[in-house]
Amino acid sequence: MIKNKHRSALWVVCAFVLSVGLSKNSVRALTETEHKPTARNLVAIGLIWEGMHLREPNLDALRRFRERFPTIPLIQYLNPAYLLRETSGTHSAKGEAARLIRKTLREEDLYGYHLHPWKSITQATSVAFRNEPSVWGEQKLPGPCQPDCGHDIPLSAYKPGEIIELLREGLKILSSSGFSEPKIFMAGSWMASPQVLADVRSLGIEFDLSPVRTDSIRQKIGAYPLAGWLEHLWSHLQKQRTLLPFYTEHGVIFQGVQDFFPSMGQSPESIYDEIKSRLASPEKKQLIHISLHQESFFEFEQQMTELASALEELRKSSGQFDWLHSAEQLRWLATANHKESLASE
Repeated sequence: MIKNKHRSALWVVCAFVLSVGLSKNSVRALTETEHKPTARNLVAIGLIWEGMHLREPNLDALRRFRERFPTIPLIQYLNPAYLLRETSGTHSAKGEAARLIRKTLREEDLYGYHLHPWKSITQATSVAFRNEPSVWGEQKLPGPCQPDCGHDIPLSAYKPGEIIELLREGLKILSSSGFSEPKIFMAGSWMASPQVLADVRSLGIEFDLSPVRTDSIRQKIGAYPLAGWLEHLWSHLQKQRTLLPFYTEHGVIFQGVQDFFPSMGQSPESIYDEIKSRLASPEKKQLIHISLHQESFFEFEQQMTELASALEELRKSSGQFDWLHSAEQLRWLATANHKESLASE
């Protein structure tokens, strides 16, 4: 069981954010709608749908988790790839994939958009499929592309015009299957390049949670090219604890960092201890993000159940944070921190 331990808070500084010259009024315009949480911090649990398969053990584990924690919302990073295939794991009908996904969703969940350039998605567009560069290096899948491939190719490997076409097609697929408009984007393999971010913002999405704390995932991916790519892409955000604006030609998009991954070797105890320490610090209003994957949820169900139980108890007893469940909460967080930054200048 997770025990309440005391650890000294980690002190950090805000990271440098790239700008293409848009004014601070752009930030105000985006965040003028405020929804003030009852606490000054937000904790998010993000469920990443990779587009690989829909298997009963994982789906059943998810349903058990939702039943046990009805007051904990999730960010559902939905992937359109499931909805394009004749087969999704052990299920054969395309419509069945949408039905299975919906059975794990709840009304209070926040919808996100997660895209890998699967071959099935490129085939629904005019974009030619690419099989390199792979985030795993020179490794190639043996044999033909069955039932699908492309999960290991960053979206940023495609040309600008191709990126926006893939993004639009993915949204169209989700919409045609009845899923709500996503409020948050998360790039496949966390690889959201400036071009990807600009195209995402052009589609009306205001928030990006692709950045990742690389020390949280290094144990699993340290031997592959992806580790170096992510260090290069997100080094300036490694100590970031709230939302920061990234300026694009289509407007500002606010970025937050994915902090914790129970599936990447981090124990529930260590995650809980660090979250508790962060909540006790006198820093700006924070966004704390815990990530897990649909495709491996059964394997980590026990760890996630233990962590969620401890955090829900902490929330009720301390009032230090709210669970993230709406874009309005994110707008409030972005606005509040931006106002504090302006006041300090």
